[in-house]
Order: sequence, then structure tokens, then C-alpha cells
Amino acid sequence: MSSYYGVELNWTRKQLRPLLPVARAIARGSDVVTAISTDTARSVQQLWPREDIPIIPYGVTIRPAPEAPTVPFAGKPPHTILFAGRLVERKGVHHLIEALGLMRNRERALVRVVGDGSERATLEALARERGLADRVRFDGFVSNEELSRAFATCDVFVLPATYDAKGDVEGLGVVLLEAMIYDKPVIGSEVGGITDIVLHERTGVRVPPGDPAALARALDLLFDDPARARRIGQGGRRHVDENFAWPVIVRRWRDVYERLAARRP
Repeated sequence: MSSYYGVELNWTRKQLRPLLPVARAIARGSDVVTAISTDTARSVQQLWPREDIPIIPYGVTIRPAPEAPTVPFAGKPPHTILFAGRLVERKGVHHLIEALGLMRNRERALVRVVGDGSERATLEALARERGLADRVRFDGFVSNEELSRAFATCDVFVLPATYDAKGDVEGLGVVLLEAMIYDKPVIGSEVGGITDIVLHERTGVRVPPGDPAALARALDLLFDDPARARRIGQGGRRHVDENFAWPVIVRRWRDVYERLAARRP
């Protein structure tokens, strides 16, 4: 059995091409091949055509905060737009900062950036250049408890992911699931495994990658229509419970191993 997460396929195709024959041999010789997302499964099929590739994603690992989540857009402004993750190119945080500057509702918005990484200084400089330093807050790494509170108290979560210079992209986007368990509306780019999580207008809002104007419009849409934002947030929570909860994931893995066991002589 072999399992794929996406990034290793990108590296092999773009930077380690001499290893492609080895990668094909592994896929061809495996009795079962699994992938964490539909996008990763398509990449595997490009490597070696297979019809049956079970999709088995990650589950949510964050523990819910003890306090009850706030209702999105129910309190007084500023409303918090949250991003959490490593500050690297493929996360696309620079597009979120640009989008904030394009929003009609930017005076009612605060972008909270939780996490750290090689792009932090560049992102802080971009916020200053755009005159948004007072609207973008960089918190760096925080404790698990504080991260849980950030999810519980934000109004909308954004993962503006894109392809980086190496061609890497989000294999899944588990951080979106973590926001969804708090009934928060999410916005995600239409790339990689995000498309399995964000079903447009049902479990979140999808936008083209690398398009700050489209992201600004999506944010304004939720700011202007709190009822829609809450409905989408509730749909996201159901999506997690039905498709990404650990009992569901364990059942899928059990089915895979039962198939393998049935093939033994």
C-alpha cells in the first residue's frame, strides 16, 4: 500500500524528475493507493493511471476552546478576519493583505495573522506600504489554547492559498476544517485539496487563487450578509462531521485494510 499527500508528487515532477520511474514503479506495484484529496488522487493518476484511489483526508486535531464560539458578525466592528498557518509563499497571505485594501468594508475589518515564517517581514512591510498597519495584526506563534480562542472568536477564516515558485500547493487545508468546527464561515482558494473542503456557497466561499479583488468581493459579501455567513458556517460544520471526523476517517482506513487482508492467500 502507498499513500500520497501531494507535495512529494510535485517535488518529483518538478525538481526530482530522475526519480519519476521509481515513483511510477511504487504506484504500479502497490495493491492499494490512497490520497488525502481528490486533487492529489488526480496527480497520482497522472503518475500511473488507476481507477480506484480511496480518498482518506486528515482529521481535525485542534481541541475546541472551552468557551462557546461567538456568532459570526453579531458583535460590533471591527470584525476579525483570521488566518492561521506558516507565513510562506504558498499560503498567499500577501493576497489577503491586498484584498483588505480593496474591501468596501475595510474600516470595519481587522485581519489577524497567527503564525510565523520566512515571509513575515515582507508581509509586515506590505501592510505598512498599503497604509493598513493598523488593520493587520501579526501575532506570531501562539499556544494551542490561544489558537482555539482565535478560531472561536473570529468572524471569518481565510486561506488564500496559491501555487508557489516551486509549484507547491495545499494538499488539503486542515486549518479550514479547524475553523469550521466553530461554525465559522471560511473562504478558500480554488486550488489543491481545498476544493474538497470548501464547497462554494455550501460549506464556504471559493475564490480564484492569486486574485485579491475576488477575495475582497467575497469578504464584502459576508460582511454585508451576516445571515449568509452564519448559514455557510453551519454548513461547514456539518461537512466536517459527515466527511472529516475521525470516526469517518478510521472507517475508511479499516475498509482499506480489510480489502488488503481479503487479497491474502
